[in-house]
Amino acid sequence: MMNRTIVFCALVFSTVSMANELDMEQFEGELESAFACDDARDNLIYQDAILLEREGDLASASELFCNLAAAGDDRAQFKYADFLQKNAKNRSAVVIASALANLSNQVYKSARKSQLIEALEQTLSDHEKDLRNSLFSKMVGVFSTGNRLDGNQYLSKKDLDKLRDKKRLFTGSRIKREDAKSLPLRGHGN
Repeated sequence: MMNRTIVFCALVFSTVSMANELDMEQFEGELESAFACDDARDNLIYQDAILLEREGDLASASELFCNLAAAGDDRAQFKYADFLQKNAKNRSAVVIASALANLSNQVYKSARKSQLIEALEQTLSDHEKDLRNSLFSKMVGVFSTGNRLDGNQYLSKKDLDKLRDKKRLFTGSRIKREDAKSLPLRGHGN
């Protein structure tokens, strides 16, 4: 995981040459801080990050989202992009958030992801869009996306497709409604 972060930072720093309108030192510092995740945790659980976020521990939650995003969890990539956008101190954070939001929307598209992408798109200048596109193309080569990391259980896209196609067993009121359809109706001459 640490190697992936280092490779990503090296690729991203190659795009810094395009950032002539943005403050170079500021952009480099923002990139470094955005993906300087603590790789100490091996057992990454998306639900832990959600619980930390709900409890108000945003620093720990963003750290966990960062690690999960680097590991390829598209949900965490979206959450981390949203976190970067909300806590953006400068324009380079918005560029990084936009590239990360586009990456998260590659495999599993959703309305919430599309809304974040459109909101970020409206705030970017033409030069920042070019920088985002360059950064995004390099991110696609480094990070995977579309994986779901839930504890020790690693679900690839193929596994998720199998789970989605699996026949569901319904409980509760649906059983009652389905059973009621097969029963004769009362008072209708049956």
